[in-house]
Amino acid sequence: MASPLPEAGLTDYERRREENIRRNETILASLRRKAAELSASIRPSSPKRPKKQHPRASPAGPIVLRRSLRTRGIPPGESSASPGANSSPPTPPSPTKPRTTRFSSSLASSLRDATATESTPRPEGGICAADGFDAGRELVLRPANVRRVVPGRILSVRVLPLADRTVVVAGNKVGHIGFWDVDGLVEDDEDDDGADGLFEYFPHRGAVGGIVVHPTDPRKIYSSSYHGEICLMDVEKESFNTIHLCDSPIFSLCQAPDSHSSLYFAEGNDLKHFDERAGKVSTTWNLHDNRINSIDFRPENPYLFATSSTDRTVRIWDMRSMKNKGPGCLKVWEYSRAIQSAYFSPSGNMLATTSICEI
Repeated sequence: MASPLPEAGLTDYERRREENIRRNETILASLRRKAAELSASIRPSSPKRPKKQHPRASPAGPIVLRRSLRTRGIPPGESSASPGANSSPPTPPSPTKPRTTRFSSSLASSLRDATATESTPRPEGGICAADGFDAGRELVLRPANVRRVVPGRILSVRVLPLADRTVVVAGNKVGHIGFWDVDGLVEDDEDDDGADGLFEYFPHRGAVGGIVVHPTDPRKIYSSSYHGEICLMDVEKESFNTIHLCDSPIFSLCQAPDSHSSLYFAEGNDLKHFDERAGKVSTTWNLHDNRINSIDFRPENPYLFATSSTDRTVRIWDMRSMKNKGPGCLKVWEYSRAIQSAYFSPSGNMLATTSICEI
């Protein structure tokens, strides 16, 4: 700044202006000193910890959580469902410590070369009535067939439609997704990650409300969360890629049986059609008075589907009429409680519904 002119010969206005400039400079210098003192007083003595990075932004890919026998305190050869396995509650794994756990070679090969199971026509007399199947006698829960696939409460479950093995996928309330390779259990190798047939990932920031595996292409595994995310798993890289984000929670997810690129999801009481090829929502229908909890297409007719809702109803819809005339349900069932799910039987002739019981 240029030096002020001598006061001699200045007018009253110029003299007051010079006094205001000097006073403002003094106040500004005082404020700078106080800001420096305040910053020094609140500065932490130890260096700041690095900012936590969301797993999907990590260059190493999604967080994979170790779930071997050793880390859960179970001796080799002992089932996770044995009494010793539940002697102490499991500690939820920290999402800030990523581990790189690969699928076992046999499971990875099965997923890469996945072929859908062929549906077998059911006899009219009941489930496998012709071969003498007795559900009450043969459907038995054994301790050896119980696994803690993910920590905490499970909100969604799917079984991969593989022809040569059984693989279960489960999602919990904090964003974990676990794979249980039921036929790939190796109990004599405690040092191998996934030796007990469990592989766990952390792709979502909220509760996993839906998991979808296409019936004719099991390598396409989609998942959705209450945080408004839809992810597609890359089986080759064992990573999850976000393909859609919305502002509201996604409570249910379904894929049209006759289209690999059509996803249907429930955002509140609206059903939305997401076209993966276009990468956007193409159509929205308002189907219920409250949130939609499940969506399921009938196996024998890809145009018919059922929805369940917290508004205590289950409704059947025809996609063909919805596209032409808008929402108009074919059938409505009313219940006394909120309906959590409604799914067709493999034959499509029956519909099973569930609700939360009041105790």
